[in-house]
Amino acid sequence: MDKELQNNHLSQGPCRNGRSRRRRRAVPADLQQALEATPESRANVVARASQLVRDPGYPTDEVLGLIAQLLATRIEKNSMSF
Repeated sequence: MDKELQNNHLSQGPCRNGRSRRRRRAVPADLQQALEATPESRANVVARASQLVRDPGYPTDEVLGLIAQLLATRIEKNSMSF
């Protein structure tokens, strides 16, 4: 099946888990082309992430503390809901 047909195909049968599938909307051709032209990863973002991973001071202690507080708050809220 070519891409144009795939994009316009409407799935109506049940999924493997027994749930019914949602109907797919047709993707405009220009949007589909733009998505296909987008790289899987951006070299500049990967380079920046690699640089940060090598930095022993990243993330800062302050950021780690804030993340820890956020996680503790979420865990506390979730445990109260039972």
